[in-house]
Amino acid sequence: MVSGINNGANMGDDTLYSGTVAAAMEGFLFGIPAIAFSQVEKGWGHLDAAARVARSVIEQVLRQPPAGAAAAEREHPEPR
Repeated sequence: MVSGINNGANMGDDTLYSGTVAAAMEGFLFGIPAIAFSQVEKGWGHLDAAARVARSVIEQVLRQPPAGAAAAEREHPEPR
């Protein structure tokens, strides 16, 4: 299950109230492999780059799934 791309970071205590992370956690709790994606910077100026990163991560996970249950959240920093 893929959740996001969230408009802004989900780090530290942000994950306690994030709908993006909560969706991935619900999938995980039901035994569905799940990952949440967020951008570090607010705004949609780099959404295309974040989407490319998300796709790349998903393709990698599909090629080499994690052993056992896993929940993950991936932050995408602003490109430099």
